[in-house]
Amino acid sequence: MSRPRFARKHDALTTRRRATGTAGASSRTTSPRRARDGKSTYPCPNCGTQYRIPQEKLDDSIKCANCGRVFVPTASSQRGLAKKSSATPFVVGGGVLVGAIVIGIMIANSGGAPVAPVKPIAVAPETGMNNPRVRDVAEWVEALQKANDFKLKQTSDWAELARFLAVGKDTPPADLSAAVITELLGGTRSAFLRVAELTSASIKPDQAAAASGWVEVHVILRKPDEKKKYQRDTGEYRVSFRSAEGRFVVVGWEAMYEPPPKAPPDPNLERAVTHAILGKAQDVQRTLDGQTFTAREAELKPLPHLDATPPEQQREIDEAVAHVVDLEGSPAQSNRAMDKLRRIGKPSVPRLLNQMYEIVTTTKLDSRDALLKLRRLEQSLEQLSGNRFGFDPSEGVVGNAGREEYRVSALKQWYGWWADNHASKKWNIGIEQDETLEPTPKPDPNQKDGAAKK
Repeated sequence: MSRPRFARKHDALTTRRRATGTAGASSRTTSPRRARDGKSTYPCPNCGTQYRIPQEKLDDSIKCANCGRVFVPTASSQRGLAKKSSATPFVVGGGVLVGAIVIGIMIANSGGAPVAPVKPIAVAPETGMNNPRVRDVAEWVEALQKANDFKLKQTSDWAELARFLAVGKDTPPADLSAAVITELLGGTRSAFLRVAELTSASIKPDQAAAASGWVEVHVILRKPDEKKKYQRDTGEYRVSFRSAEGRFVVVGWEAMYEPPPKAPPDPNLERAVTHAILGKAQDVQRTLDGQTFTAREAELKPLPHLDATPPEQQREIDEAVAHVVDLEGSPAQSNRAMDKLRRIGKPSVPRLLNQMYEIVTTTKLDSRDALLKLRRLEQSLEQLSGNRFGFDPSEGVVGNAGREEYRVSALKQWYGWWADNHASKKWNIGIEQDETLEPTPKPDPNQKDGAAKK
């Protein structure tokens, strides 16, 4: 005979209550949030030191490295949950009863022998920013970088830092913190720490629960615009700490690596000095045969001799320049004059440029004689500087006068080069360091062609 409908409903309700508990609600437990690596964080129930534990070891016994307390992570978590439950007396009573039954069964099965204690497993303590030592040291570094006096006072050991920085020997104890802060925010020993930014900090496992030790700190130099773009200058430090009144304070530091200071600029490489007559060279867009290029030019102007050029050398330079542009003289005479100017070097440059200026302002550029003179001057400048700016006499012959702009640009580029390099000691940047500037030796008239030199 089938049971009445209300009886079947009562049976289903009873079955559901047995499955879910006497209250009829689902049995729930809470546990710490699991990290991506599968480990969960549990604190020691005695001292609060946190440990990251794999899932498969949550039911094993763990010995705290700080206080020595042995605890089971899941049992510790359940005890915390039981304190919040309104059914605590019943849970505790039931736990005692079940524990007594289990112990009795174990003793009966083992013949009355005591059960061997569970050997605790070794779990690595937290060594990153969750470690309170690392946290407090990182706070000190950030306070130093932001010149935060309040946080520096909370995270510093004034007496130890005063000895470490060798300050405050005759300072009253009440003023000791001010003396240390002054040195921290203005001394050379903390200079790089102040301008850099903290990127990471950690501690060795053997010091993770110690009352004193050191924390590894890594910093990186910020750019002046304060954006998230960093230079390669990094620093690595060991910041020492000790326990004091419930937190960890800094007592000193050691630079494991600190970037060397920036070297001052080499005055020989300075090229930004404005020329007294030519001013600054300018970038000019030029187009030749459909190709656009940027030329650095300066205006053609008369130039005197360099300052401090002796009068005798001035006369020697002017005579050599006159021989260079003398088309009635022999080619050998012009070559010897070029060699002399090359040996004299830098003092010859302004007078060669000045000769260019005189030809351009007094002669038509479609004159073959004018173009040959300009070409000789340009060859002499090439030998002096190792540079070339594309001057070609054929660009100025009759019938090709439309390219005069390009010819004048080549001369202006020589002026632009001199405006940029006149103040630099390495003005002849196109010449290799090991290249000799000695003139080509003259042939021996007594030596026959093909004969070997003795």
